[in-house]
Amino acid sequence: MPCKCVPSVDVAIYNMPASLEGQEVRHFFNSKGVHYEEFDVSADPQALQRLRELSGQTDRPGIVVNDRVYIGFDRSQLESAVPSLF
Repeated sequence: MPCKCVPSVDVAIYNMPASLEGQEVRHFFNSKGVHYEEFDVSADPQALQRLRELSGQTDRPGIVVNDRVYIGFDRSQLESAVPSLF
C-alpha cells in the first residue's frame, strides 16, 4: 500500500511505552503513513513537563497535531485532525 504521507502534518505523541492506548495511537498513525515523534514521559521528565504545559494535565497519551492537543485515543477526533488522509 503506498504511503499517504502528509508532510505538512506535525504530530507528537507523549506516552508511556507500555500503554495500550498509546499502542493504538502508534498503530493508527503508522497505518495512515503519518510520521510522528514520540516522547516517553515515564523516562523523560522534560517531556512530561511539556505535556503539562501543552494540555494543562499529564494524562496519557497526549497527542499534538499541528499545535492542537488531544488527550487519549479518539479515532474520530484524530481523523478530523488530519482530514487529508481520509
